[in-house]
Amino acid sequence: MKLPVPKTIDDFYNVMKAFTLNDPDGNGKNDTFGLLTTNNVDNGARTFKAAFNAEAYSIRDGKVTPPEITPEYKEFLKFMNKLVNEKILDPEFPTVTSPIFQQKFKSLKYGVISGFWHYPSGLEIPKEVMSQYIAVPLPLQSDGKPASFSYPSLNRHYVAIPKTTKNIDQLMKFLDWAVSPEGMKFSFLGVPDFNYKEANGKIELTQQQLAPIHWSFSLVRTGQLTDDVKKYIGVVYPKEAVDNLEMAAKIGKPDLLSAALPYYPDLIGFNLGKITSEYTTKAMLGNADVDKTWDDYVNRYKSAGGDKAIEYWTNWYNTEGKNVLK
Repeated sequence: MKLPVPKTIDDFYNVMKAFTLNDPDGNGKNDTFGLLTTNNVDNGARTFKAAFNAEAYSIRDGKVTPPEITPEYKEFLKFMNKLVNEKILDPEFPTVTSPIFQQKFKSLKYGVISGFWHYPSGLEIPKEVMSQYIAVPLPLQSDGKPASFSYPSLNRHYVAIPKTTKNIDQLMKFLDWAVSPEGMKFSFLGVPDFNYKEANGKIELTQQQLAPIHWSFSLVRTGQLTDDVKKYIGVVYPKEAVDNLEMAAKIGKPDLLSAALPYYPDLIGFNLGKITSEYTTKAMLGNADVDKTWDDYVNRYKSAGGDKAIEYWTNWYNTEGKNVLK
């Protein structure tokens, strides 16, 4: 389509609109969309949630404030509704689960998606599909600052050891070995001179395919993106995947305020997530006019327990949190 690489929200909008209207596959049919997303507003729409700075908790008027009730989230919803109205966003998104997302993605009918760094490997998405896409940074925020995906926890997974486990010391030694240079190399490449050969610093895989390692083994190496690890990944994955991983490491950032918030036992009963997800879908589809219904949504969120949660977190922030988050 010979369009420049998009940098701003407006740039991305123009690219998505062109992909929707200009018949990029040349089949003469109106069957392409600018954006694909999942029913939890991820893998696509989240790109713009980040660009509108509508992902992270913040302090507003002296209160700990969830992103879902901020003016930025409101603007994000209005933008997404615009994409639906102009048929840029696939209107079937409320029914798009992760498997359906991948099937739709493989059709090459979508201009913009967001996904995993390892997609170029060909394991989930065919290489002939991924060869039609390039990875680019998130759209800049309105003030020109780089956008980032915010993660509400410093841990993606946890490892639990049963109380009945024997030889705990031996288990801990094994985990220590797993994150050692030798263990990291083993987990990525396998057994030397069987799965791979190394000579003069160059690593080549043999015909002996790596046996699957239990997924939990990866938990001990999470976050270790050292030069050696990148070298190992580069042996197993194509360069595009390694480049994607390096970009993803820069884009993803922890939401330190959210991660530090103390557990609030009553929160699970408030069902705030359901209130937000239902309103988000209605607003995006146009079943709720954002300008007319936003205040009612925020009031419902707060009256359903949001106010109590905000009060609880704000009290913690004023007494302890400020020191924790210095």
